[in-house]
Amino acid sequence: MAVLRAVGAGPWRIVLLLVVESGFLSMGGAITGVLLVYVLSFLSQPIVERHFGIFIPIQPLSTTAYMYVLAVIVAGLLIGCVPALRAYRNSLADGLAMRL
Repeated sequence: MAVLRAVGAGPWRIVLLLVVESGFLSMGGAITGVLLVYVLSFLSQPIVERHFGIFIPIQPLSTTAYMYVLAVIVAGLLIGCVPALRAYRNSLADGLAMRL
């Protein structure tokens, strides 16, 4: 962050970078999680039906599930504000000073 500040990035730009990064990470995690659920359900459905006689239907996401995915993404954005605010408060000299 100190290098970005040294080349002229303002504190709000760094905050935006950190929050957007956390948003992308949480969105990627949510999408990957949903895809994994569907892939594993699709792969395990015939095995479960053959061994236990239970048919597990694969259905599209419900409105409630969409709300949960959205809540995960919003939580990721909010959690990303914590390091962003800390980077905002640190001055350029704090990041470039040598620590022993």
